[in-house]
Amino acid sequence: MISYIEVAGDAQKIGEAIGEHTKEDVAVALERFEKRFKPTAKLLARKNKLTTIAKRFFPDYIKELQGIAAGARQPFDRLLAYSFEEELAYHDSCSTLAINVGHTVLFGHNEDWDHSMPLYVVKAKPKKGPGFLS
Repeated sequence: MISYIEVAGDAQKIGEAIGEHTKEDVAVALERFEKRFKPTAKLLARKNKLTTIAKRFFPDYIKELQGIAAGARQPFDRLLAYSFEEELAYHDSCSTLAINVGHTVLFGHNEDWDHSMPLYVVKAKPKKGPGFLS
């Protein structure tokens, strides 16, 4: 079964609602990630660089992650490392593709991850910017 979540508000509130709804699965996903991911000084430096970039260019994404961490009752830094998994772990995983066609951008993403974990569909209506289905 795929759970469906509807959320609205600013990025922090959207994240909190998602985190509260998924907290048990977030804990399991973080534990599994940390068993596979052994941080080295080089990887931690890369994570810090990615964090600086994300805070500068994607502040609402950072606020949403802070909300997810709060709602799931997990340390933000732990969830942040997990969110950079593909950039840090370099293993076969999801693919993302964007194509500019005239005045339209087509965006596609597949999920090549641990299929034993539950899936969620989130319909979000942010205070600012377009709504999204994820």
